Amino acid sequence: MLTLSDDNAGFTWDSIGDIKEGREHLGEDMPVLVYRLFQYTMNDVLVKRYGADVAALIHREAGALAGTEFAKNTLDLDLSFNDFIAHVQQ
Repeated sequence: MLTLSDDNAGFTWDSIGDIKEGREHLGEDMPVLVYRLFQYTMNDVLVKRYGADVAALIHREAGALAGTEFAKNTLDLDLSFNDFIAHVQQ
């Protein structure tokens, strides 16, 4: 289950929670429809509130944070470059 840290200080990998536990009967996968609904409605709200340029900046920052956290928590960053690329391809 997605939770925010108690102090709302920022994202941590633990914020994601246990997907298997939180979606016991639904499974780990989310239909693309649900993801796109959230993505496009979030973008609509950001553009209306802050303008397209700021919304794009927020999306880029969030994408960079997501990529960094995904890499730190799911990939072996100690591998050599070639081994890392092979690992990512798997």
